[in-house]
Amino acid sequence: MYILTDKDVLNELVNAAQRGVKIRIILEYRVEIKDLLKIARYLDRENIQLRWSQDKYKLTHSKMMIIDKKKVLIGSINFSKSALENNREVGIIVEGEIVKEYLNEFEKDWQNSVPYMKELS
Repeated sequence: MYILTDKDVLNELVNAAQRGVKIRIILEYRVEIKDLLKIARYLDRENIQLRWSQDKYKLTHSKMMIIDKKKVLIGSINFSKSALENNREVGIIVEGEIVKEYLNEFEKDWQNSVPYMKELS
């Protein structure tokens, strides 16, 4: 996830995790976000699995969310207050067989990403 700073989105993720929903997020550490480590610690405390993006690419600029292994939200949307309220963004939800391709790519990225370590944040 390139940018994940919107408080409402963060709180909904935490609410879902508290209901038992398994949430895994790959955060981009190379983007300059003032509270990135604070956000990471908050999500980790709430049992959301985190990893840092891999160095294979200049940036992990993707914005997607896989929901229940059945739907994928793909788009230009950063999950920031500005993007959600002020920007002209686009997103599409896809379903069906193509979801498997996005799941496979996410799993590869998850395996190649850097584990989040509390003691380093």
